[in-house]
Amino acid sequence: LHLLGASLLVGGFTFAAFIGLPISKTITPSISGPIIVKAVKRLSILAWIAIAMVVLTGLHRVMAVNKMVTVESWIGSTYGIILLVKIGLAIATVLALALISFYIRPALKRHHTPSPCTVPQCTTCAKWRSRLTVLVWDCLLNVVIILALAAMLRVGV
Repeated sequence: LHLLGASLLVGGFTFAAFIGLPISKTITPSISGPIIVKAVKRLSILAWIAIAMVVLTGLHRVMAVNKMVTVESWIGSTYGIILLVKIGLAIATVLALALISFYIRPALKRHHTPSPCTVPQCTTCAKWRSRLTVLVWDCLLNVVIILALAAMLRVGV
């Protein structure tokens, strides 16, 4: 389940960063705006479920399997320090996803409700899409680094 959650995060953010957001720039705001709002809602739901899977299975592994229950086990070993870095990146990812889900998506939805934006080069649409792009890339890079750190832990660094 841990790997499935991580795969969902990587896949979702990769699609958004490399396909969804770049394509949205080539479509007029009246069409792309409502699509972005719906796509961000679906990505957010997927990402929150995946994060819950990763956090719960990760906590189980760290506490029950690896028996990392003391401060010394966290800061006294390379394994523990790498885990702390992974947790820090996971927190940054959760914060970025919270901004996407609870700040950017509602702002985009308000801008396109009750009717979609009809301005061809709308600066408001561009501003929100730019912020969304930065946060999606932030999430993607965090998740990729977390996976690289997980691979290091797996091989015993």
